[in-house]
Amino acid sequence: MVFRPSFTRWQRRDFAGVVGFALTTAACLLVTGDALAKPPLRVIYVCTEDASCESFAARLKGQTSDLNVKVVRVSRAHEALPEPLEEAVAKVDQIAAAQDAEVALWWRAHDLVALLRRPPPGRVLVRRVRSGKPLHNGALGTADLESGSLISRTAIVAALNGTQLGVPRQAALHEQRAAAPAAALPAAAPPGQSASARWQGAVALGGNAMWDGLPSDPSVGLEARVGAKYKRLRLGLLWVERRTVEISVPQARGSIASRQVGAVVGLDVFQLLKLNAGVEARGGWVWAQVAPLSGPFEEKVGFTRKFVGIAIHLRYALMPGRLSAWAGGAVDWVEEPFTVGLRSPQGYQAMWYMSAVQPALAVGLEVLFPQYL
Repeated sequence: MVFRPSFTRWQRRDFAGVVGFALTTAACLLVTGDALAKPPLRVIYVCTEDASCESFAARLKGQTSDLNVKVVRVSRAHEALPEPLEEAVAKVDQIAAAQDAEVALWWRAHDLVALLRRPPPGRVLVRRVRSGKPLHNGALGTADLESGSLISRTAIVAALNGTQLGVPRQAALHEQRAAAPAAALPAAAPPGQSASARWQGAVALGGNAMWDGLPSDPSVGLEARVGAKYKRLRLGLLWVERRTVEISVPQARGSIASRQVGAVVGLDVFQLLKLNAGVEARGGWVWAQVAPLSGPFEEKVGFTRKFVGIAIHLRYALMPGRLSAWAGGAVDWVEEPFTVGLRSPQGYQAMWYMSAVQPALAVGLEVLFPQYL
């Protein structure tokens, strides 16, 4: 007799459930066993900015808490990575090899860099993440740390999945070398002009006080300059318009008006941060007019005299290359200085004598125009 087991409908259902459960359990054990057997991906964070190490490491740990990775921080607070990308990648690759890490992360200026070492020679990912200025202690801002940690997670997930991310290591270094000379080139010059240093127009306006020996000593007025600057050399024109002064004596009244017109040649001789010092040679003409307002004679008398002088100027850049505050002192020598006095039927009586040596002080603002000449 052959025994054949018979199953009811409920028994067949229970049997199918048991088989399904067994298959599911076996699959879970296989997957779990594979995961347990696979070691975690080793990741190093090369810390070069001490003020941000702890903060970034904490965010990186939070971003990778669900991944099968082991993050190791390597501190280089007292030994910065080389500046060229090629040298920095080579140095980090050595550090990663010593730690048996497949992914290396570090900050470089305004970029976060990831080196994915597998398969050799690896791939490099460079991403600009800094959104603003560093904090006062050199640390990265919260937004920068968060962005950097997200980029780092992307690189780590790509390494886990074997996904290609970034560019091949040699290509990244080639791009860096190709970009370096271009970054050092000056801005393109307008058509037909050389990219070398060019003349730069300048206009200055200020107040002037001169001790010339005539009434209302010192004589005050407005000083205007227009010229151009080439490297350290300055050329320009000078105009000083002095305030008309009224004079009065018992016998008559009158006024004196004067101006100074000339050319200047200057040289910047000293530069310290925003402060600039220069010397100047100048020459031109002094023009003056004496006009009687009352008295026995009413004709106006004009004088024109040549002058030469030297000056020292200090300039402080309020807006470098655009706007400066300046102050200067000068000494001028005037040929054949004239006198101012009272003319009467009895003759001429000199009362004021123009000085042959005339010191002056001036202060003002100077505007520099874009280099285009």
